[in-house]
Amino acid sequence: EDILRRAMRKWGAWRGKDMAEDHKERGWALNIENFIKYYDDLSAGDGWTAEDVIVTPAEHKKDIVESAFTAWFDKVGTGRFAAILYEEALPAQAKAYNPDIKLSIPMLMERGDALTRLSYAMND
Repeated sequence: EDILRRAMRKWGAWRGKDMAEDHKERGWALNIENFIKYYDDLSAGDGWTAEDVIVTPAEHKKDIVESAFTAWFDKVGTGRFAAILYEEALPAQAKAYNPDIKLSIPMLMERGDALTRLSYAMND
């Protein structure tokens, strides 16, 4: 599990750094709104149904109530290892994109919660 966690952090950091470089070249601010709006995985927006969505330059929150990813993880039986993708890769990606962005995941379907709650905040 430790190896997988380290690998997911490295992979997430690589993705975040790559996104930051691309966004800088385009002249975009490295804020939460651009991180979410121009995310590097175009399929991500189609992979779930979310409620209570907020997206601003300094904040992004959403409750994912249905997820094709969760359904697939359940089908292939990845269990707790699927949670590592969210717990390690997503925060590392946000931090590498902009060190002032923090992500908390207080609820995660892959940990058995009824929904996934993602909450990004940007330090002033």
